[in-house]
Amino acid sequence: MNNLELIMSNVKWNMSLVDLGEFERLTEISPYNLINNVNRYAAIMLKDLNVEGLRMLITQGVGLKYCVPIALSRLKKDILAEGDFYPGDLFMAVADLNEWEELTNEKKIFLEIILENKIAILDNKLDSRLNVQFQTLITNS
Repeated sequence: MNNLELIMSNVKWNMSLVDLGEFERLTEISPYNLINNVNRYAAIMLKDLNVEGLRMLITQGVGLKYCVPIALSRLKKDILAEGDFYPGDLFMAVADLNEWEELTNEKKIFLEIILENKIAILDNKLDSRLNVQFQTLITNS
């Protein structure tokens, strides 16, 4: 079993982030679409989250210990997995994380994914939006 498979085996697929205590669901509708969307995605079973749901939850820092491994699994299959914005927006959401200290195994997997997909990242100009840490990895490999 590789590192990603091991991490994925800990995901509670038939539960939502609300069920797992990772997010407290709002009972009232907010005037802000972002809040309503995060509220909706956090209540969806992890097995049913789409790319946009993962992108949104990750960018808002919600349920990262569950969402990041799922996102990595999707990125392993398609580095340009697309939510509502552009090809590679899920990749960029993961790359922009500040919480890597808490996700050390996930970071190693993400670095492997970057190296495996260097050409696609460069061809789609995603490297120019990466932080310095990940840009250095691409240019020095």
